[in-house]
Amino acid sequence: MRRESRTFKFLLIGATFFWLLMMGLLIQRSTGFGFRTSGSDTPHSALRTPQLEEGLKGVEWMGIYLKGNKIGYVMSLTDTTEEGDLHLIERTSIKISVMGTTQNVRTYLSAITDTLYTAKSFSFELSTRGHSLKADGRIEGDELLVTIQTGGVSKEERFTLEETYLPLSIEALVAKRGLQEGDRFTFPLFDPTTLAPGEMSVLVGELEEVNLRATPESPHWSTGRKLTLTFLGVESWVWVDEKGRVLREEGPMGMVMVRETEEEAHRFSSGEPVEILTLFSIPSNLSIENPRKVKFLKVKLEGDGLVGLPIEDERQRVKTLSDGLLLEIAQGSFTNHESRITNPADSDLTPTSLIQSEDQAIQKLAKEIIGPASGDPWKQVEQINNWVYENLAKVPTISIPSALDVLKTKEGDCNEHSILFTALARAVGIPTKIAVGVVYLDGFFYYHSWNRVYVNGPESGGWIDTDPTFGQHRADATHIKLTEGGLERQAELANLIGRLKIEVLEYR
Repeated sequence: MRRESRTFKFLLIGATFFWLLMMGLLIQRSTGFGFRTSGSDTPHSALRTPQLEEGLKGVEWMGIYLKGNKIGYVMSLTDTTEEGDLHLIERTSIKISVMGTTQNVRTYLSAITDTLYTAKSFSFELSTRGHSLKADGRIEGDELLVTIQTGGVSKEERFTLEETYLPLSIEALVAKRGLQEGDRFTFPLFDPTTLAPGEMSVLVGELEEVNLRATPESPHWSTGRKLTLTFLGVESWVWVDEKGRVLREEGPMGMVMVRETEEEAHRFSSGEPVEILTLFSIPSNLSIENPRKVKFLKVKLEGDGLVGLPIEDERQRVKTLSDGLLLEIAQGSFTNHESRITNPADSDLTPTSLIQSEDQAIQKLAKEIIGPASGDPWKQVEQINNWVYENLAKVPTISIPSALDVLKTKEGDCNEHSILFTALARAVGIPTKIAVGVVYLDGFFYYHSWNRVYVNGPESGGWIDTDPTFGQHRADATHIKLTEGGLERQAELANLIGRLKIEVLEYR
């Protein structure tokens, strides 16, 4: 059992993905941008990249801290193009540990905007060990055309835009709009991290004393106006000075960014990098024996951010309490709750930028995997589950997972397992979702992702939870689903991570 536990711990890196996602959203606040329609067709390859010369106007540095530990920095600068537009560049560097392995995460964001910070084109790249995701966008007429490169394949997507878009840059919001306490407004934006459009809301607060240090120790005080930003249901807080410069930012999960000098920004915390996996694990009040065999679990959930999550389904029954939720989970389903059994939506079969189920390589492999099981959807699920479990190396991976990238590297944690399973299952016509929540192991609940499939076969029917990371055809009852869907839905958990408490009441 101890050997099995160590193996499974290597897989449970789900918290890392949520942290990475929210890190990207928070960092982009410092030099973010919105879109509006424009006639410009300036190719991104023709952009003039400014040299990072000493004293170059517009260069700013911020240190990135996680629960008081220095984990990285962000460099941003503003330059002008030969055509008179603004050129915004942002580079970030993050260093953390996953299961004792040091991981370096780097992002690059470049945007061409007009003088009102309205973007005409952008280029975004996220790279980690052996993995990368690139996205290039430009305005064409009344559409944003985004080319996404991952797994050696390029895919284009178009997004219809409204006529005008307000700027996202915090500096621009303050300097151009002259924000006053009590002002509220919203504006649409495209976020490269989630590869989706969304809506940002801003509430302007009062002037406050703000600490320019990440922790209360040895504070350095200044005065800044507080802005509350909400995107994808996630709140972050920004303090800006009278010139509109960002002084401090705070996000979910204990993420803090503070304005620093270049020397300070490059100075990391002493000692080993922060171990991200254990940092967000949730201790259990009871030790659960043989968790992979648990068929029924009864727990109490507490924590800000639970309200509104799609927790209840045919497998999970919820009762609202005054101080949380009472949740019962069955490995099978509760047959007397038909109102929660919903038919699949078109999106449960649709390819996406990161779930490339229409790709020829994915299609070919899926058909080879199911083989003689092609007549029974549940047998197909079992075959695909087995293949993903047996063929992906269990490697902690900090990336925005893509099915084609996973197929190419054949490695990853729970995020990579679940996204490749989704693509393979959808390729053969099985409606599939990605479920995100927590799972029990060795005295703790860890953030984790798995799959839900909709089948109607001789042995099974309706929505069924299956876990290709553990090789479980039916996920055990210690899998507690908190939400389901793509990156934009998974971001909902950011407000909950670090605040969730779980009390085990009963299991069998």
